[in-house]
Amino acid sequence: MATTQQRIVGYIDILGFKDMVHRYDSGKEPKLLDNLIDIINTAGNLLKRELPIPNNPYLKNWKDFLEVKVFSDCFCISIPYEHPHFSFVENVKFYYQYISGFQILLLEKGYLVRGGITIGSYYSDDNLIFSGGLVEAYELESKQAKMPRIIVSDKLLKAINENRCYCADYMFLVDNGLTFINPFNHNLIDSDFVDIMIEEYFRNSGVAGIMDMTFREQDELEKSRTLESVLTQIDIELAKTGMDENVSQKYKWLKEFVKHEKGEKSEIEFVNYKLTTANT
Repeated sequence: MATTQQRIVGYIDILGFKDMVHRYDSGKEPKLLDNLIDIINTAGNLLKRELPIPNNPYLKNWKDFLEVKVFSDCFCISIPYEHPHFSFVENVKFYYQYISGFQILLLEKGYLVRGGITIGSYYSDDNLIFSGGLVEAYELESKQAKMPRIIVSDKLLKAINENRCYCADYMFLVDNGLTFINPFNHNLIDSDFVDIMIEEYFRNSGVAGIMDMTFREQDELEKSRTLESVLTQIDIELAKTGMDENVSQKYKWLKEFVKHEKGEKSEIEFVNYKLTTANT
């Protein structure tokens, strides 16, 4: 008898896909299909392929339990709530890093994504997905997210607070009461930890001071480059004539988000997420 299991489930949709198809069919963008195939395959392969260090069983064991289902422009990405090899905190952190990397790849090409992530029942085979978690994640995307962001459910936030997931302040931001993923920090959650390990290794090896930049400095620099790349794409899109006002508002929201991450004054008050018993 088939049964469901509890999983962390994300539903992510590429915005404006219908209009892209119309533009292609009308001959306005004949290269659009090839571009989309390349971009979506690249982004999807980030989730499906082997990890960058395939011989590292510590990382590979996590990826072996990640499931990705793709239908048209929609992605269902899930991982067991209780991972057999990792703590809840490690599980959430790795999941965040992969979702963020996926989102960044699309944003740097000018494609907006919106989604929801939660905890819920899940079953799938080659022909069927049966999942309360997917239903809830879809409702978060379609009814709450509105802007190009991936909303995190109260159910998942409750678990994150109960498990004292201290990297949550890097992973999430809050806008008008909605908590969503901050994809631009996907490397920074490990920077300080790696710096401490490397510093200790070099100190014990008698070669302290050999690095010109700390990992945090390198990751901050990479974040700045990513922000500039995304901002360039936003400005390209906003400069196009005839853009629907609803679409324009989404790019403008994203631009304010990027400004906030660059440390500039934003017209929207984004609040850094903090662990609090009020959310449990």
